[in-house]
Amino acid sequence: MNQVLLVDGLLLREHYRCARSIINVCIDLLYHDHDRDLRGALIERELIPVIPDPRPGDLADADIALLDAEQERHLLEQMKDTFPLPPLAFYQTGGTNDEPVKQESWSNPGEVEAIVRWLQSQGRQLAKWTARAAGRPGESADLASLVAIVTPFRGQAKAIKESIKKHLDGDDPGLSERMTVGTVHTLQGAEKPVVLFSAVNKDSLAIKRTADNHRERVFIDRDDGRLLNVAISRAQKSFILFGHSDLFFSHQALNPNNDLPSAIVGRCLAGVREAAHEALTGAPRHPARKLGPTTLMIVESAHKAGIIQ
Repeated sequence: MNQVLLVDGLLLREHYRCARSIINVCIDLLYHDHDRDLRGALIERELIPVIPDPRPGDLADADIALLDAEQERHLLEQMKDTFPLPPLAFYQTGGTNDEPVKQESWSNPGEVEAIVRWLQSQGRQLAKWTARAAGRPGESADLASLVAIVTPFRGQAKAIKESIKKHLDGDDPGLSERMTVGTVHTLQGAEKPVVLFSAVNKDSLAIKRTADNHRERVFIDRDDGRLLNVAISRAQKSFILFGHSDLFFSHQALNPNNDLPSAIVGRCLAGVREAAHEALTGAPRHPARKLGPTTLMIVESAHKAGIIQ
């Protein structure tokens, strides 16, 4: 194992939890203080991804009936080492129902609704796919063993759990209690194949980090990326962001000079290439899959389309 001896312990450089595309976002955020020689040439990376991205699988395979012995063996061999969700994906909120609401804690009804819809469709199909990949057609794995839902705010965690109880517990009794739904600290030190992250906040008054604008930043931007790093790095195979367009994908966020953690994550998921920055981090960016919304909008000019996008 690649390791460095320290005076008071051992620093492990190799990362074995997350698929490469997932941990590369964390490297982009935090872990790029690489060892370099006097000329700036790379000697050793601060964090080295070890686990490759899974080969793409197909959720539709969940519905394949039991085959004869040879065909079944071939199918299970094909499904081995695959995963039917992308390593990185996002659901872009921003409609009239997607405004944060402050009560005892912050919540976002639009993100709650989007997450529960995902669980009802993609989540249930993932549970069936997992059982099918284990040679159990017609069955479902426990969705709670596959997915965790993380958010910065207790109010949002409570709203998501209540909505799961209302909309999913009828078909899967006790799911809302079994599933890990909570703040980032709930999942500290833990891991799940899939992590759904609900950001809640809408936009940021700050456009970059300065010594005196701490209160102008949204909550997830106030700790220089550590909260987002924990949320992202809990996902083994797929990290899916549910976040507002204004926070992650606005012109302000996509500006390379914006060093707020939410903006960095937004540019990673959007696949915004920054050659000098990628050379520094050693973490190439590739566009994540957009899961929604899927509304068609027609505008009269390329300039307006760019602003809207």
